[in-house]
Amino acid sequence: MEKYSELARCVENIERDASKFFVNGNKAAGTRARKHLQELKQLAQDLRVLIQDTKNENTRQAQALKPEHDVAVDPNHAYDDQGPAHVGF
Repeated sequence: MEKYSELARCVENIERDASKFFVNGNKAAGTRARKHLQELKQLAQDLRVLIQDTKNENTRQAQALKPEHDVAVDPNHAYDDQGPAHVGF
């Protein structure tokens, strides 16, 4: 969540400096806003990578916990609580 907090702070900085630029015409604030927007772009990319890496790691861990051999179920010999299911009859 640290990356998310950084991203939120960056958005606050953009709002502050963009307002100073557009409302007051402060050129330096416009430059700072552009700088913060570039930082936001990088933070967003870093967060995207972190999310994907975490998702992949969780998937790997889940796969490691699965039994090695899953039994395949033949739909022609499937059973329910009523007995065998006769497909095609």
